[in-house]
Amino acid sequence: MSKNWLLVNSTDLAQWADRRDAQGTLPKLVRRLVTATVKQITHVSFRADEGVQLSGWDGVVRAAAGNAFVPTGCSAWEMGCSQDPKQKADGDYKTRWDDPLDQDPKDTTFIFVTPRRWSGKGDWAAEKRKEGIWNDVRAYDAEDLETWLEQAPVVHLWLSSLLGKNPGHAEDLLSSSANWSEATSPPVSDDLVRAGRDDAVKRVLDWYRAAPSVLEVQAQTIDEAIALCAAALRTLPPAEADAAFGRAVVVKASDSWQMLAMAPHPLLLMPTFVDRGRVPTAVNDGHHVLIPLGRDEHSENAVEVPRLHRAEAKKALAAMGVDDGKVERLAALAHASLNACRRKL
Repeated sequence: MSKNWLLVNSTDLAQWADRRDAQGTLPKLVRRLVTATVKQITHVSFRADEGVQLSGWDGVVRAAAGNAFVPTGCSAWEMGCSQDPKQKADGDYKTRWDDPLDQDPKDTTFIFVTPRRWSGKGDWAAEKRKEGIWNDVRAYDAEDLETWLEQAPVVHLWLSSLLGKNPGHAEDLLSSSANWSEATSPPVSDDLVRAGRDDAVKRVLDWYRAAPSVLEVQAQTIDEAIALCAAALRTLPPAEADAAFGRAVVVKASDSWQMLAMAPHPLLLMPTFVDRGRVPTAVNDGHHVLIPLGRDEHSENAVEVPRLHRAEAKKALAAMGVDDGKVERLAALAHASLNACRRKL
């Protein structure tokens, strides 16, 4: 997918390293890449945003079965965006040599990540391996991250959107749900979307955790059905939710569908275009397919998303910070139509 100019490539990543948000977002990117491309993870933790200022490893992963980027067993990660990757890698390496914290170096792979281009990364890792301190030593730069992103198309879409690109007729579910929520003031919360809809949430989660198949979800609008799916997935434990959102993508055109359905790892595909003739093939290839429906489409097998429970909607609106004088009226409106409530907000 990196050959598409609408998606970020290694040059974009190297330029992104100069932005202030890169330092806090890089661990989040690596975490999403890990959870999107490794099936058998027993532990994953990465600090992001303000957490990068804290002491300790930037990330720790334990995988029962790894891949080209994540080794089997334990790996401990350090990363940085400084203009001199070698200097930063040397500093982090020495720090963890002096104090590996709770990691046993002999059983741990040390990995350093930079979004910049680093031509000497191979020689650096080879020299450190010779010291025999760690089980293995690796270094990844912008070129490696681009290759890894190609293995995780939904994460690729997410990062491309984050960096100001327009990936076309596909949008990762995390960005899609955020844009939908933040179109109002205050933003619509997951608690409001889920108010009185526990059964629909459970059915989405049960389907997601089962073998690949098709699930139709019908709400008043297609966007509301998508929002319900996102709100359901956010109830999962953090690592499982990360993996889900690293796979979930809203597909708005058949050409984008064809490209995404060829992904090397299973995805959660959500088509909003009319021609869905390729859906069975995608399921056979190991993808989950959730079809969001509005009230104008009829389906006997769809999960019906009921109207919001008025009392629960009232609590959610109050928690969102809606003025006390407006909560009762908006809760009644939300019970009748979440879409109408959003328009009012």
